[in-house]
Amino acid sequence: MISRMRGFRRKVVLAIGIAVAALSFAAVAGAGSSFPNGGFETGDFSFWNVQSTGSGNWFVSDKIITPLNGYGWRGPVEHEFAAVTDDTNPGTHVLYRFLSLGAKRAKLSLWLYYKNHGSGFCDAGTLDYTTVSCNQQIRVDILQPAASPTSVNPADVLIPIFHTKDSSSKSQKPKNFTVNLKSLSGTVMLRIAEVDNQGTINAAVDNVQLNFGG
Repeated sequence: MISRMRGFRRKVVLAIGIAVAALSFAAVAGAGSSFPNGGFETGDFSFWNVQSTGSGNWFVSDKIITPLNGYGWRGPVEHEFAAVTDDTNPGTHVLYRFLSLGAKRAKLSLWLYYKNHGSGFCDAGTLDYTTVSCNQQIRVDILQPAASPTSVNPADVLIPIFHTKDSSSKSQKPKNFTVNLKSLSGTVMLRIAEVDNQGTINAAVDNVQLNFGG
């Protein structure tokens, strides 16, 4: 009888523990948002889109050397993978995805870091690497959903998150950018672009998160 009572108590405690865990998970899920493959942990670009012209591309990597040139870089900020650009000649490399905000208050965060192997940064007013002008830049923006992923038209740029300047340092350690998207609703585009015609830029992004509410 005593043994049966102890077994019953253990089952009750276990059931309560499972219920508490489920409620805790529900609370977290209610406060946040599922954002699949924000850290590229699938080992590929699932849920993302890549548009590249010229040499090179965006790559998902778990190494501390770049995929094409073998340059040393920081590697992933969190977990096993991150996205990084690499090329052996001039190119334009755009990584983007659509964010479904609905009518909710949303906040976007990501880690961005880079190393410029050229002489510095310069902006030709376009993301086209074939321009005769110096074009060596990185930019991160929230765009209109119908915009071209390579657009720099101010009418298409809803929120500029990051943009290198001529005076920017040639390298940046991992830096977290957090942007409040409460002024936006519906669907928007997150665009991370790197263009170089003066030397390779290894631009890297990791741990992109989209959170809702509290």
